[in-house]
This record gives sequence, C-alpha cells and structure tokens, in this order.
Amino acid sequence: MANIYSAIYGDLNFWDGTIEWGFDATSDVHSPTAHADQSARDAQYTAAYTSAAAWEAGRDGASAGGNNEYGIIQTQWDSDDTSGFQISGWSSDAVILMAIGAARHSGTWDDGADSPHRLVAAAVGTVLKVRYSNTTIDGMQIYNSHTTDTNSHALSITIDNPTGVVFKNNVVKSFRSNCITINDSVSTVEIYNNVCYCAESQDAFSEGIFIDSVDIAGVYNNTVYNFNSGIDIDAVATSCTIKNNAVFGNGTDFADAVGVTTNKNASDDAFGTNPITLDSTGNYSDEFTDITTFDFSVTDSGSVLYDAGEADVFIDDDDIIGTARPQSSQWDIGAFELIVAAGAGQAFRLRAIEKYFMPIFDDITDKIKEIGHYIRGMIKGKKRVIGGQIARPLS
Repeated sequence: MANIYSAIYGDLNFWDGTIEWGFDATSDVHSPTAHADQSARDAQYTAAYTSAAAWEAGRDGASAGGNNEYGIIQTQWDSDDTSGFQISGWSSDAVILMAIGAARHSGTWDDGADSPHRLVAAAVGTVLKVRYSNTTIDGMQIYNSHTTDTNSHALSITIDNPTGVVFKNNVVKSFRSNCITINDSVSTVEIYNNVCYCAESQDAFSEGIFIDSVDIAGVYNNTVYNFNSGIDIDAVATSCTIKNNAVFGNGTDFADAVGVTTNKNASDDAFGTNPITLDSTGNYSDEFTDITTFDFSVTDSGSVLYDAGEADVFIDDDDIIGTARPQSSQWDIGAFELIVAAGAGQAFRLRAIEKYFMPIFDDITDKIKEIGHYIRGMIKGKKRVIGGQIARPLS
C-alpha cells in the first residue's frame, strides 16, 4: 500500500527557507521536518493546491485503490480558506486531511494574518461534509459563520453509509447552529479530542455534537460549550460510547442519550455513570483557563477535570495539542491534558525554551564570566583580554 501526499498552501510561492513546512513521511506526519530548500520540500508531494476544496476536487478522481491519500495543510495563512466542500467519490483505501506545523492550531481558535489554517464559510448546509469511508479530519479549524440558518453544520457525515470515519483534534465552532452532525445511515465513527462551541448566544436548535442513524459511535474527550444541546444522541443501531467529555454551559448538556454506554463525563447535569459535576463559579474558572476567550485548557491540578477520566479510551495517547496522556495516573477529562510531567506537550515547550532562550542565557553567562576574569585581573594586576581588547589593571 502506498501513501500519496498532496500539499495545501495558502500561497504556493511562499517560502523563506527556514520554517518547517515539510514532514517525515516515514514516521509521523504530525511532526514537521525542515528542508534545505523549496524543491526538497516539494519533492515529497504528488501535487500542491491553494485550498482544501481544490485538493478534494483535484485528487478524488485521481485516487486509486491500494493507496492512502493525504492532504497536508501547511504554512501560516493570511486569510480564511472560504470554500466549503464534501469528501466523496474517492477510490483510495483511506483519505486523511490534516494540518501540520504552522497551519495547525494550538487548541484555541486563531485567525487573522499569519495564522493557522481555518476553513470558514457561511454555509446553508455544511462547511465540510464527509461521505467517503475511512476518512480522517485531523487538527483543523472549521467554522460555519452563517448567521440565520439554524439547520446548518460546520462538520458532518451523511449518506453513502461511510464507515471508519474519524474526527479528531479539531477546533470547531458555529455562529448559531450545529458543530458536528452525524446522520443518515453512517456505519462507524469516532469523535475525540475536539473543541466545539457556539460563538454567539445559544440558538433553540443548536447542538454541539448530534448523532442520529449511526451503527457504532465513540465520543471521547471532547469539550462542548454553549449550545441548546451539548451532545444529542437520537438513534444508534448497535452501540454508542460516551466517555471523558466535558460538556457544560448548554441548555441541556446531554439530550436523548438513552441506551448508550457512558463513563466519567463532566457536565452541569451529573449525566451517566460516574459523573463529574463542574463548578460554574466565576465562569468555570476553577475548571478551565478562560472560557470567555474559549480557552478550555485545564486550569491546574485543583480542577475536577484533572486525573479524573478513564484511560486508553481511544487509540491515540495524546490530547488536542499533542500532550501525552496520561500526565498523572489517569487521563484528564475534555480535549486537554494538564501538563504536569515531561509529556509530549512539555517536551515541545522545553525544546522551545532551549531553542529561543538558552542561547541568550549562554551569552549572558559568558559575559558574566568575562567580567569576573576582568575583575580578578584588575585585583591581581594582570592583563585580561575581553571581547578582543586588552584590559589593563587599574593603577
């Protein structure tokens, strides 16, 4: 089986020779890899496109069985990617659309010039619709900005009975409608490590995650805020498992969720098996960093989300921004894992400190040593060389 990689850039000519645009195709496509020049970077790609929709339109007809098709979104984007689309009609074994490096969000919505990629459209219907089996949407920002239509969605799966669909590590928001909708004879789906929120006031029909007419569904470690219904499970043929989700500030946190398997969900409703009740005092400031700016990371070890979930509920052992789970003995609840040990997220921060600050510290240390030599030289009446100049002793 071959992996076919296509690049998605905001500007095909943008390249400064230093930023890590590429990736290591032999190990982990989450990890950007620096290349010496643009040709070395581009050599790993079959094609390049200026929008996610253009990638889908260009590769669906060219895809072939026996291959996995990757759409790799890269670089900072000066403006929104504004074309909604659907993934359908492919022939490949799998389709993976993912953001890496500078195009990948850091857990909160980020837009404006030189920001991560974001797919934004005022769609009557769905911004990104999946109709093809074995499709994964990973690390994207998706927003349906329609201000009046209440029967619209940011991300959905519908018709064609797709199986093996995964939505993970995305920041998904709506103006007043649904974030993630799964309906119309979907076979199997997993939804985990996503942040879903309504950017405006709750609409009477808005739902964070809505599941209907699905055979098997798994909903894990999502954070869902400010909808009429947070997670609404209408109909599941075989099984639906809901674990480790933080669902709060909604009209109803969990709706119609009858006959589902639940464990350790945090909400205002004390829902399901082993429920965790959130403290809403001060805009949930004891639980989340700052919900007024939609930063849903865990505050500290005093949060009821910390170390309170069930471990190993899905295959990836990390959170929405790549922090290794668990940092303590159990997984945290919601999309974020609090960094308390040297996990993946902590390692990233240590690398950043080493890269940007240690050279400054080293330089300061060297200067201090030079000054010390200079002072000792003056005291002993000896000559010292500092910065290429001879320092003579004081008379």
